[in-house]
Amino acid sequence: MSNAWSFETRQIHAGQEPDSATGARSLPIYQTTSFVFPSAESAANRFALAELAPIYTRIGNPTQDAVEQRVASLEGGLAALLLSSGQAAETFAILNVAEAGDHVVASPSLYGGTYNLLAHTLKKFGIAVTFAIHILNGVPLRCLFRPFLEIEQRDDSTVLIKVKESAVFCNWIPFKRQIENSGLLEGKSVTIDLSEAKIVDHSVMEKLHELQFEFEQHQLRLDVVGLENHRTSSRCNPLFS
Repeated sequence: MSNAWSFETRQIHAGQEPDSATGARSLPIYQTTSFVFPSAESAANRFALAELAPIYTRIGNPTQDAVEQRVASLEGGLAALLLSSGQAAETFAILNVAEAGDHVVASPSLYGGTYNLLAHTLKKFGIAVTFAIHILNGVPLRCLFRPFLEIEQRDDSTVLIKVKESAVFCNWIPFKRQIENSGLLEGKSVTIDLSEAKIVDHSVMEKLHELQFEFEQHQLRLDVVGLENHRTSSRCNPLFS
C-alpha cells in the first residue's frame, strides 16, 4: 500500500494487493475454515506467532485481515480487530481496559443492547457501572467516579490508604467508612496519600478536616499527604487535578 494514497483511494484499496495468480483487483471472500501449511516448521512458527500467516479462519482469514488493515489505515491506527457484531466489539473494548473491581461511568442514552451489557452483563464480571443521569440535575460528572483504594499496614499503629483514582465529595460515604474501619475501629492512626489521585475535590478536604477532630478524640491521627503533586483549578468550585 502506498503511503501517498488519498483517503478515498485507501477506502477501496488499503490492506489488499491484486491476486498474485490471476491479477484480480477485487478482494475475494475466502470461504474456508482451514489453511495448508507449507511445512511442519511453518506450522509451528505460525502457532508460535513467529510467522504471521493464516492458521484457522476463526483466528484469522485473509478477507478479514484485509478489512482490518483497511479500517486501521482509515482511522490512523496501528491495527484493527474485526468482530462479528457490535455487541462483541463493545465487550472487547470494555474488557480491554476494565476488569473485576473497576468502575465504568456511562451515559444512559444508549441502545438497549448496550445498556443491558453495562447494566447487567458487566456485573457478572465484577465491573460496576454508574449511569450519569444526575448530571442533568447539575451534579458534575467527576463526582460519579469512584476512588480506587490501596490499604497498607505501615506499622503496628498506622495504616496507609493510597487513593489511586478520584477522590470526590459524592464518594465521601464509602470513603469515610473505609477510613473509619481501618482507623477508628482498629484503634490506629491513618495516613491518606493523594499523590496518585487524578482529581481531588476541595470538599473532600473539608470533610477530612472534620474527621481529623474525631480521630483526635480517640488520641489518634488522621494525616493527608500528596497534595503538593496537584495544582488548583481556576474554577469557582476549586479542584486539585
